[in-house]
Amino acid sequence: MSATTPRPDDLAEAAALPARRPWLRPADGAAAVYERLVRLVRAALRRSLPLLAWFVLALALGTVAAREARTSALQARLLAPLHARLGFALGAGPSPSFRAPRHGPYDVRLGYVRIPAWTARLARDGFRVTEQTRLSPTLARLTALGLSPPYHEKTRTGLVVRDRAGAPVFAVVEPAQGYAAFSAVPPLVRDTLLFVENRELLDPEPRRNPAIEWDRFARAALFQLGGSNGDGRGPGGSTLATQMEKYRHSPGGRTHSPLEKLRQIGSASLRAYRDGEDTRAVRRTILRDYLNSLPLAGAAPRGEVLGLAAGLETWYAADFARTNELLAARVDPRDAADLAEQANAYRQVLSLLLATRRPTEYLRERPSALDAFELVRAAVVEGEIVGGADLAGRGGDQRLTG
Repeated sequence: MSATTPRPDDLAEAAALPARRPWLRPADGAAAVYERLVRLVRAALRRSLPLLAWFVLALALGTVAAREARTSALQARLLAPLHARLGFALGAGPSPSFRAPRHGPYDVRLGYVRIPAWTARLARDGFRVTEQTRLSPTLARLTALGLSPPYHEKTRTGLVVRDRAGAPVFAVVEPAQGYAAFSAVPPLVRDTLLFVENRELLDPEPRRNPAIEWDRFARAALFQLGGSNGDGRGPGGSTLATQMEKYRHSPGGRTHSPLEKLRQIGSASLRAYRDGEDTRAVRRTILRDYLNSLPLAGAAPRGEVLGLAAGLETWYAADFARTNELLAARVDPRDAADLAEQANAYRQVLSLLLATRRPTEYLRERPSALDAFELVRAAVVEGEIVGGADLAGRGGDQRLTG
């Protein structure tokens, strides 16, 4: 065998590995090249088409979700017409659809929880129900699910006894003072509350749902999923509307579970669209009602302290009308005395707004937390509330008197 003769091993390897054909050969014509390119493109599309479809679907859903988070258009379209089926009417005799609330500080305080017990007691004494409210089928189903009926709730309650001529003989109303209208709230108080609790409440979008701020809700959900700092405290996702649902209708005025949080959001959403798709007037009412009803612990001999006016009187011995006058006034920065008085009024209001997160702890058990400037400064970082940071710094120490 010569040196140029291939060895048997080489021949076997060559036979086992046929030569690779290039995808384009120089001898191919233009038609063949085009046909080969078309086949390659079609094969690539068949492989990537499912991924492309999922990408387009995700993009479309993301666009719709972003628009809905900004405008609440779909929620308004669905919930506003629903109120035509959420009616109630007075009918003869006991109502089979009547459901008394079972818990909630508001319902307990106004006696709604005890209606069945009182009715049964009166029936044993010979009385009978002559008329009672009938709920529509849709409203009855929603209340059976735990949602609060979306009626116009009152923030002031009491007892007035009149004589035969109609003149009041005895009258007590709580809270005794409050804001009669949204326009009566000083801009500094309004802006402070919005900054601390619900920055998007007065967004100009007419159909916006005040029950949820998606960015704050997402941050709170991520915090809960990631674990807290050990004491269960962290950023909250509640808006003013859901907070009112909580301290009025949740057991003990607290959120005990994610399901209870969803109930609060659902109830607040139903209330938001009870008068139509445009929620701007409802949102202004929410801000006013929150200031008039926020829970601020309890103190003897008053008992439960409800509303900013009662809080100022109870915890700081401050006059509500004078406080609002100070916070609505324009004070000359060179007038140190007037500026200090205005600053004191502002810090009192701000401390009470912050205390609503844990009113009993901050106002009774650990009031020194409200004396610390760090707590106040946390709400007015870098002057984001116009004039607030400067006033908070000039206010001096505030001591609770309750």
